[in-house]
Amino acid sequence: METDKDIIKEDLMEKSNNILKKYNEPYIVDNIAIMNSRDNINFLGNLRVMVDDSVKSIKKDLEAAFREYDNVTIRDRKVIPCCEPPYVHISFNIKINK
Repeated sequence: METDKDIIKEDLMEKSNNILKKYNEPYIVDNIAIMNSRDNINFLGNLRVMVDDSVKSIKKDLEAAFREYDNVTIRDRKVIPCCEPPYVHISFNIKINK
């Protein structure tokens, strides 16, 4: 039987991947980390975006998709690896109070 955390995790992964697919991004979100504390549960996710022009729209779509959750933080940063094409790393943290 799935717990509420598992259901939320699957929902976040599905929404993230649908947004990436909408912008024809090649990477998918295959896991969301869950951190429990006494007062809340945090869901941490990461997206890799290859097209710089899509970053603003993807962040906006993520904010809209995650609107139903308590506290959402979305950040991005440019990554220039030595052996791969550059990309933008978008991370999100969703804090749900217990």
